[in-house]
Amino acid sequence: MLSLFSAIGVYSQVGSNTAGSRSQGLGNASLTLSDAFSAGNNPAGMAGLEAASIGVSSMSFYGFSDLTNTWLAAAIPTNSGTFGTSLQYLGDATFNQAKLGLAYGRRLGEQVQIGVQIDYCQTRVNEIGTGNAFTFDAGLQFEPIDGLTTAARVFNPVRASAGEGFAEERLPTLFAIGAAYEPSEGMLLLAEAEQSLDNELNLKMGIEVPLVEELVLRGGYMSMPSMFTFGAGVRLKALHIDLAAQFHQQLGISPSLGINYTFQ
Repeated sequence: MLSLFSAIGVYSQVGSNTAGSRSQGLGNASLTLSDAFSAGNNPAGMAGLEAASIGVSSMSFYGFSDLTNTWLAAAIPTNSGTFGTSLQYLGDATFNQAKLGLAYGRRLGEQVQIGVQIDYCQTRVNEIGTGNAFTFDAGLQFEPIDGLTTAARVFNPVRASAGEGFAEERLPTLFAIGAAYEPSEGMLLLAEAEQSLDNELNLKMGIEVPLVEELVLRGGYMSMPSMFTFGAGVRLKALHIDLAAQFHQQLGISPSLGINYTFQ
C-alpha cells in the first residue's frame, strides 16, 4: 500500500499538469495543448481557444474507486483575453486534496501566449485536520515556426506550505518545459520535462495520430514513475470524448474518461 500512495503522490499531486483524459493518454504531456483543461495544465493554452469550452475528467488509480482524481475545467474567450477556472479533487473521505484555480490567458501577437492562475489548495487528513493555502502558477506558449509549439510552466514558486496543521509540509514546486510538433495535419508529437524540488526529473512523451476525422489514437510514456499510457478520442463536432489508460508494471491499470464540449 505504501508503494501505491508513493506512485500516486509522484505523478498526481496537486499542481501537476495532468488534467483531462487526452493528456493522460499522452503520457501526461499537456503544456502545449489548448483546450478547457489548459486552465489546469498551462493557463497560457487558454489563449488559443476561439470559443467557450468546458471539460470534466476522472481517473481511478489502479481500479480503486476511493483513489480517484477528478478534474472540472472551463474557459471563456473575450476581447480582453480568456478567463478560466479549474477544480481538482484527489482522494476520498479519509485523505483528500483539492485545488481551485482562477486563470487568465492572453495572446501577445501571433506567436506568444501567456497565462497565470491563482490557486487555492486544501489538504485534509482525518487524524490531523485540514490545511488551506494560496499560491499561483504561470505559463507561456511560443510558436517560433508553423507546426512547432514550445511551452513552459511554473507552479508554486513561492514554496507555500500546505496550511495550518501541515506547517512542515509544503505544496510541490514544479518547473516544466515542453514542445509539440505537428509533422502532418492532425498528427502531434509531444515531449516534456517536469522537475519537482522534491522528486526526480519526470520525462513525458506522447503521440496523437488521427485514424479518421472523428477518431484519434494516442500513446505515451512517463519516467516518474515509469509507465506507458494509451488513449483514444472521439470527435463529434463540438463534443469530444476521451478514453485513456496508464499501465504501472507492479500496480496495474488506471483508467480515465473525459468529456470536453465547445460552445459553437
